[in-house]
Amino acid sequence: MPESSGIESATLNLHVTGISGNGSSLCHLGKTATPAIGDASQCLVGDQLVFDLSPAAVGDPGWLSIDVTSQIQNDLDAGHAFAAFSLPYKSYSWLEFSSAESGAGAYLSVMAVPEPSGIVILALPLTGLLRRRRHSTSAARQG
Repeated sequence: MPESSGIESATLNLHVTGISGNGSSLCHLGKTATPAIGDASQCLVGDQLVFDLSPAAVGDPGWLSIDVTSQIQNDLDAGHAFAAFSLPYKSYSWLEFSSAESGAGAYLSVMAVPEPSGIVILALPLTGLLRRRRHSTSAARQG
């Protein structure tokens, strides 16, 4: 997406299969402009708390949808082509979630704000239908 793009919503979806102790937290790394790749990405720890992944907040295992709209929009506004989130370790706790191999891996769902030109393109067929209806209505009145 271009850096000036807007988004309507962004949701991070995790399939939680188990949690104990203090769980974990979902954090967003908002103070970097350089993406970490490979092993270096494992050392990233977010500096902004997004969601408390404690047993009380998560509830029963299953799909958990977390709103990350403001974090993704802030990254886009800053010119970032990526967003970094982390699940920092808390002592004597664990959080288990499904991997992509299981078919229920974590995914990010983003709904972009439609561009005005896209709305015009979608509206063109409607104007044609309205015009056709007016012509058929006026022809019926005359006949």
